Amino acid sequence: MINYDILTRHVWEDNFDEEMSIIRNSVVTNHPVVSLATRFSSCADRVPTGILWGDSAANYSVLLETMERMEKLTQVGLAFSDQKGELPCCSETGRPWVWEFNLTPADEAADPDRKEGLSKGSGGGVGTKKGINPWRLAADLWRCNLLMNDNVIWVVFKGGLDFVALLRWARLSVEGMPTELDEFLRLQRLYFPVCHDVAAALGFHSVLGDDGTIHVLARSLCVRMEEMPPSRPASDSLLALYLFTTMKRLPLGFYMLKHKVNVVFGLTAGEEADYALPTLGNISLV
Repeated sequence: MINYDILTRHVWEDNFDEEMSIIRNSVVTNHPVVSLATRFSSCADRVPTGILWGDSAANYSVLLETMERMEKLTQVGLAFSDQKGELPCCSETGRPWVWEFNLTPADEAADPDRKEGLSKGSGGGVGTKKGINPWRLAADLWRCNLLMNDNVIWVVFKGGLDFVALLRWARLSVEGMPTELDEFLRLQRLYFPVCHDVAAALGFHSVLGDDGTIHVLARSLCVRMEEMPPSRPASDSLLALYLFTTMKRLPLGFYMLKHKVNVVFGLTAGEEADYALPTLGNISLV
């Protein structure tokens, strides 16, 4: 692992346009790999929790309920890389960048007189700052040509929560999310035609000490946690990106990614996701 001095760029309403301009004009063209991590205050864990795939329809119902309970601040981490795993860097300092967006809940986003803030020490905010309208973030992702683009590779870890959130915000003219899992998966593959869920590709195994979290899985691949920035969504997006890059470099990693593209952990039908392909849980990668 390269020892990067990584800078987390915290984004609020007052610097949103500036940061999206950097991403749009200086990042996406040469960094088509986008790692995504979403954090809700009402749902600290990934869905499903633990190492078991569970029932896909039941997991989707939990995700829909989580979206309805969107309270306080939601944070979205984005980490970009080129095909070799190199992050975009500041032209002046040479430090690699990742981004963390602080979003206003849907009901407050509709009321411009209400502000959403974080106290000191809870993600980079100092005092009270106004969060970003989530639909505004989605609209700028369109402007960056990141959605419905076969040349963009999305990376997630247990990505159901991430895709439910972005699909809800990206479908600006549509109320709510589809109630049926099959329709959600159709939309997910339409908006994110190439995605890799590293949890689905790698799998888990209790004998290896896996508990279903990204941090324990990372340790099994010797990804060094001390290099992660402290902010959680940005950190998780970067960690998922490092896992993806590590897999591409391992003898069987590329094969596993190729054959489990667009498989979302806990949501894709079990028979489709698990057809006797090797995972970290049942074969050595190195």
